[in-house]
Amino acid sequence: MNFTSLCAKYCISPKTGYKWKERFLEQGFKGLEELSRIPESNPESLSEEEILSIIKIKHQKKNWGAKKIREIYANKYSDKRLPSVSTFNRIFQKAGLAKKRRKKRTSVQ
Repeated sequence: MNFTSLCAKYCISPKTGYKWKERFLEQGFKGLEELSRIPESNPESLSEEEILSIIKIKHQKKNWGAKKIREIYANKYSDKRLPSVSTFNRIFQKAGLAKKRRKKRTSVQ
């Protein structure tokens, strides 16, 4: 049986079949395990220094939310790339600085 027919029998493309074959020849059965799809690095990620400056602003304005603190950060660090509001929220949650709000119930009429 040729390789293309074997791939068709198992409902995979020949490209995938050759990829798995190559992994098996290089690494054995370990090479056939599912690989992580998480990128090794993210060029858009914030440095530790940037995160600390965001947290420092939050400590100065404890009752302010991510939108207002983002504006302060934008004015103070206009030369740096401005992260999104959700990134600010994520930083505050990881640092334990965000208060969880109860969702308001909507009345059905």
